[in-house]
Amino acid sequence: MTIRTAAEADVPAVLGLLNGSAAWLHSKGVDQWPAGFTADRVRPCVEARRTLLAEQHGYAAGTVAVSPRGDGDFWTVPELLEPAWYVSKLAVARVQAGRGLGDWILRWVCDRAAMCGVGWVRLDAWRTNRRLHQWYTDHGWEFLRVMDVPGRGSGALFRRRAVPDLEAREVFACNDR
Repeated sequence: MTIRTAAEADVPAVLGLLNGSAAWLHSKGVDQWPAGFTADRVRPCVEARRTLLAEQHGYAAGTVAVSPRGDGDFWTVPELLEPAWYVSKLAVARVQAGRGLGDWILRWVCDRAAMCGVGWVRLDAWRTNRRLHQWYTDHGWEFLRVMDVPGRGSGALFRRRAVPDLEAREVFACNDR
């Protein structure tokens, strides 16, 4: 398995992962990501080199976006001033579901953040997706609070200390371009 920064040519693969996950969520009655994803929505993050793509045997297996900037609707000014990475748009291919790939990707991001001197990795999750909240806490994420922002479905806030993780490094051979 490799992980690398996504390129323009990877936009269709990233869209496939995100929209595949959205369709699966909808089939389970979860209203997360209701509008789906378009190239116009994903391309800026790819162009900014903030989208990662995990691949196995040359196929897109998972994706996540990572940014040094948090959403001011959710995070406090003191939190935004701390060195942190903010993750979003985590999705894995349905054939990878239940195999722990999402957790490995997040652990790898935390390891990378630690290597870069960043103290925290943070994320916001859909407020109504309680099952996802439990998944995050079961995988070492600290629940902070829920923010109810009009017009926004997300707002359940989690964080995890960025620490070295040799196991996560070993799962992915970094093949960054």
